[in-house]
Amino acid sequence: MQRVMAAFAAALTAGLVSAQTPAGYTTADNPFQGDYAFALGSAIAIKADVKGLLLDSVTVSTSAEVRAGANVKCQVRVQGSNRLDNKVTLTTILLLENAAGRGIGKLDLKPFKARPARAFDEEQSVEVAGDSLKAAVSVYIFIQGAF
Repeated sequence: MQRVMAAFAAALTAGLVSAQTPAGYTTADNPFQGDYAFALGSAIAIKADVKGLLLDSVTVSTSAEVRAGANVKCQVRVQGSNRLDNKVTLTTILLLENAAGRGIGKLDLKPFKARPARAFDEEQSVEVAGDSLKAAVSVYIFIQGAF
C-alpha cells in the first residue's frame, strides 16, 4: 500500500511541476496588459505565462525611412509558445505613447492562431503615422487569448 501511495504522490508531484510557470516567466492574467519602453526595432521582452500560453517578445520595426507627415509600413512580430493541447487565437493591440503618456498611435494586428504544443512567430504589416513612431517613447501592449 505504501508503494502505491508513493507512486501516486510522485505522479501528482510530476504533474504539478509540469503545469508550473517556467523559470524566467511571470504568471499573467488574460488579457495580458502592460506598459513598456519603446524603441523602434528593439525587441520588448514580455516573458509572461497566460494560462499556459507563453508570451516572449514583441518587436516593431520598419525598413522604410520614418518621415513626419507620412504613414510608414511597420512589421510587428509577436513571439512565444503554446504549451496547451488546443489552439489559442490571439488578438494583439499596441498603443504608442509619447513622453506625456498620451496615446499617439495604434497598431492593431489581425487575430492569429497559436497552434497546440508549438512555438509561434507571427509577423504582420501595419501602417502607422511617422509622427507617432518618432514621438513614441513607450508602448501599451494588449494581448488577449481565446482559449
